Amino acid sequence: INAEYMGRDLPSHVSLKKRHDIPESVRPPQDSKKKQEESRKRKLEEDPDEDFESTDDDDDDEDTAELMRELEKIKRERQEEHERKQRQLNERAEKEKQEAILSGNPLLSGSSVAVSGDFKTKKRWDDDVVFRNQSRTEPELKKRFINDMLRSDFHRRFMSRYMK
Repeated sequence: INAEYMGRDLPSHVSLKKRHDIPESVRPPQDSKKKQEESRKRKLEEDPDEDFESTDDDDDDEDTAELMRELEKIKRERQEEHERKQRQLNERAEKEKQEAILSGNPLLSGSSVAVSGDFKTKKRWDDDVVFRNQSRTEPELKKRFINDMLRSDFHRRFMSRYMK
C-alpha cells in the first residue's frame, strides 16, 4: 500500500469554531426598555410626588398629533392630485375618441375629400410595377407524395441539378 497522500486527499475543516465570551463593555445593551422602566419605578418609589413622565409624554403626544395631521394633509393633497390627473386623462381620451369617430366617416368630416366626392382607395405599391403577375402563364407543378426517396420529385430535381 502506498503511504503517500496528496494534500487534497487529507481531511480539512474537521473542527468547529468555538464562540468566545464577549466582554460587557462591548456587548450591545439588551432589554434597555426594561431597565428604563425599572429605574423609573425606583425613582417613583423614592419620591412619589415628582412626575417624571408627564413632560416628556405630553411633548411626544403633541408632536405625534402634529405629525399625524401633516401626514393626513399630504395624503389628501396626493389624492386630489391623482384624481385631477385621472380626470385630465379621461377628458383627453374622450377627445381623441371623438376625433377618431369623426375622422373615420368621410361623410361627417368637413374635409376636402367629402366636398370633392373623391372616395378612391389608395393605390397599392405594386399597381404601377412593370413586371407584375408574371407567374400566371407558368403552370403550377402539383406536388405529389411518393414513398420512395429515389423516385421522389425532390431527389430527381437534385440529381438533375447537381449530378449531370
